[in-house]
Amino acid sequence: MDSVTAGFLAYVAVAVCCVLSSETSFPSTSGLFNYEQFYNDIVNHLNDPTCQPDNDELFKWWNSQLFPETEADFEEEPESMVAELRQQAQAPWPIPEYLASTH
Repeated sequence: MDSVTAGFLAYVAVAVCCVLSSETSFPSTSGLFNYEQFYNDIVNHLNDPTCQPDNDELFKWWNSQLFPETEADFEEEPESMVAELRQQAQAPWPIPEYLASTH
């Protein structure tokens, strides 16, 4: 994961709202506040094309706070697990012996 999503930001807002309330459980279905509607409203707003310039700034700020180093800035060490997995993925798959003998 290298960037936040509308769903993530909405979840954070719902969690903060719940923590700041007097609700005893998360999310309370018996309370006066509709957390599900609040979540959906935030997601819809963040995905609304008419609000895109402001939302782009919001996403940019959150991404800079949570993901200060992008993948382009990260130099992979040759012996890292990611390097090993990438090397395995690029290697040709061996043909099983029982299949190789039928050709």
